[in-house]
Amino acid sequence: MARYRTSTRVVAAAVVAVVVLGGALLLPPPAVAKSPALHVGSVSAIVTHDFALNNEANATLSYVVQGRDEGGSALAIDDSVFRFHKIAGDRTLEGARYYPFFGRVVSSSVPAQSSYPVRFAAEVVESSAPGTPRADVGCAGSGVLDVVTKVAASGPWRVTLEPYVPSIAALPRFTSAHGHGRFATSQRLAMPLASLASAVVASLEHRAATGAGTTLVPGGDFVTNACGHFEMWDPHLWSGSHSGLTSTSQLSAATPADEVAFATVGGGALAAFTVTERYTERPAVAGDYVIWSHGTYTAWDLLPVGHYASVTVVVDQEVAVLDPAVRSGQAAHVVGAYGGVVSVTGTPVA
Repeated sequence: MARYRTSTRVVAAAVVAVVVLGGALLLPPPAVAKSPALHVGSVSAIVTHDFALNNEANATLSYVVQGRDEGGSALAIDDSVFRFHKIAGDRTLEGARYYPFFGRVVSSSVPAQSSYPVRFAAEVVESSAPGTPRADVGCAGSGVLDVVTKVAASGPWRVTLEPYVPSIAALPRFTSAHGHGRFATSQRLAMPLASLASAVVASLEHRAATGAGTTLVPGGDFVTNACGHFEMWDPHLWSGSHSGLTSTSQLSAATPADEVAFATVGGGALAAFTVTERYTERPAVAGDYVIWSHGTYTAWDLLPVGHYASVTVVVDQEVAVLDPAVRSGQAAHVVGAYGGVVSVTGTPVA
């Protein structure tokens, strides 16, 4: 987790794993079947180690250390962050000096699992180290919903999803039985788990076309640099025509799908997954070109300054969705997000 601070930003009986892959809802056999549940160990210890590696990687912009700590879209986003900070000449993630930050687990879900990959989720409150300047201190009560994955017995635990949550206290705690959590509840949810990713994509497409939010992804989710809000990449800013350019968007659930959900108190579920957003700019007038320059947003440095027939920006957007039980009368809605530019490519003018 290059994980920006947003200051301006074991076994329960009869457990069933619910994982959404390729748009289909798959129901593996209960983990209490023939194979014994795999041992996870202390969630707090794993998360503490994760933050230690994270701080080491951020302080040195080390891809190697970061690769021991992260996988999936978390690694794709944060390796890209390191690339453009290196291009900008920064020594650390925050320029000349890096201030570490830490996480405390307030709730976790460790489902019974009998084969790899093994996953667990943790709601984590973050805090800054003593002596951190006020401008660099994170928002009070904020944190992350971490999904941590181990792909083989000999492999490390890696954070694969890490959506930022403005208020950890506002999240429902995970369901537990005898001290252990479960994968998503079998109770009826406000929205079927298999529909969540496509529904978020549809909401973002609606935002791109109209600039309006939806119940699932409210307009306030696109607020930037303010405590109490998480930052989502705004597709509306990359839609239509402006400054002589025509922008188009292509949004979809990430491939391969990484959606996973964990049961919460009250019969609901916390789900997390990645949406891939592809934005392309082209000249509105034939024979013209895109003039690409480097501004204050360092991600643009991933593409050299020049003239291009088209420029494509790819964003990975991690999303956390609270999907309440249908009996609650509440609607599913996004509760956290973390995203970033993972590539900027262009077709040079011939």
